[in-house]
Amino acid sequence: MYKFLSLLGFLFPWSLLSQNLTPELLATLPKVGDPAISPDGKLVVYALDQVNLADNKGDKDLYLISNLGGQTKKIAGGKGGQFAPKWISNEEVAYLNTAEGTPQVWKTNVRSGLSEQVSKIDGGIGDFEITSEGKLVYLADVKTTKDVHDIYPDLPKVDARIIDDLFYRHWDSWDDYNNTHVFISEKDASGFFTKGKDLMDKETFDAEEFTVSPNGQKIAYTSKKLNGKAYAVSTNTDIYLFDVKTGKTDNLTNGNMGYDRNPVFSHDGKKLAYTSMATAGFESDKATLIVYNFEDGTKTDLTEHSEESVSNMNWSAKDDKIFYISGTQATYQVFEVNVANETSTQITKGYHDYKSLVLGNNELMGVRVSMTEPAEIYKIWPDGKEIKLTTETDAIWTKIPKAKIEKHMVKTSDGKDMLVWMVLPPDFDPNKKYPALLYCQGGPQSAVSQFFSTRWNFQMMASKGYIVVAPNRRGLPTFGKEWNDEISGDWGGQAIQDYLSAIDFAAKMPYVNKDK
Repeated sequence: MYKFLSLLGFLFPWSLLSQNLTPELLATLPKVGDPAISPDGKLVVYALDQVNLADNKGDKDLYLISNLGGQTKKIAGGKGGQFAPKWISNEEVAYLNTAEGTPQVWKTNVRSGLSEQVSKIDGGIGDFEITSEGKLVYLADVKTTKDVHDIYPDLPKVDARIIDDLFYRHWDSWDDYNNTHVFISEKDASGFFTKGKDLMDKETFDAEEFTVSPNGQKIAYTSKKLNGKAYAVSTNTDIYLFDVKTGKTDNLTNGNMGYDRNPVFSHDGKKLAYTSMATAGFESDKATLIVYNFEDGTKTDLTEHSEESVSNMNWSAKDDKIFYISGTQATYQVFEVNVANETSTQITKGYHDYKSLVLGNNELMGVRVSMTEPAEIYKIWPDGKEIKLTTETDAIWTKIPKAKIEKHMVKTSDGKDMLVWMVLPPDFDPNKKYPALLYCQGGPQSAVSQFFSTRWNFQMMASKGYIVVAPNRRGLPTFGKEWNDEISGDWGGQAIQDYLSAIDFAAKMPYVNKDK
């Protein structure tokens, strides 16, 4: 019987009645993402990534659910991966599909279930949008630099790189001799989108993201149009506006030396929201919410009085508000800002993080996680009430005993208050003594928030019988600009003392073995 249960648990980890979190269980948790709301607000499509341990591979499909929750329906699956869904109408969803080897655009009718491929672009594409005029705007790689085989065609088997300039490597990836450009395409005689017009033709720069105006006449994209050392040391990414009719490109953020990113058009097309960092070369500066007015060329900082960064902006249906995600006290919550009077209001509260946010016909939804909850989609009401729509991880997760999360405010060596999460084992007994782990996060400037990670998972650490001590030491966001900036030029200083303050605090707990 024991051998049978062991085999059952390996093949189907979720089938066991109850057990602590293991790497195998963590790997098989379905991953929910890419939510998109239909134009009428009644339906939500999302991607679900599932891992099969026996086959050692993942499978990503698209599912549909009502905005009220309930039963789900698979609308795209099979060979390849299906992801990045976009609604074309209340009945049709476009998405990327790798069934043919490279990502191509497909579409499916959510009622009939009929699917068809709509793009045939050599090399595949990245992100895409189908405009109101039925054109395809997409990202694709273009080879802009000669490699060793281009220079020495008589040496086809040589494995070498010729490096005579920056930027040749980023983290663990070499420069691939390509740049990502923005393209716009119309269907050809065969009815497929094929290679379109390159909006950045002959440029040796990358487009990081783009968005299309509601009438399809303007395309805003972000790019750092610098070369060599200037590119390597700069954060001067700008937002460029391409006019489809004239073919002219303008730099909307010329003069700002930090990151300008994440453009989003208002529904009437008269304004563009984006995030902006002011300080040159500072990757962790505050990302503030700017609104550009096309009618008079003015720029308004809507979060000037907030000290925290903004992400995932969504215009309200009437363009009078913008919903966004921002950090506060080691959590990431949903906020709204009134465009007219620049007043921000926090909508959600609690020990959780929102990872993404979407809005459709006044239906506001987001992907939410916590240290003891994998990603699921939640519906968010104006009063802050949150309703869980998807339950994709419940089959596994509801059978796993949860760790207990405690929030403590600890005095630092210089007398300031620091938030420290204490993660206790699922079977915690206050009368026992447990060894402790001190979690020291790199980065360095990213919050130790209520994240759920398959890389650093506090629940799994605690399930091994440890008390996990996770301090939000000096140099992390969500506690104001001063706290975030204090690590600059002092990585080995006060931030390290903060770690020691946190573990000294934990060592005094009666259930912590101070010698381990």
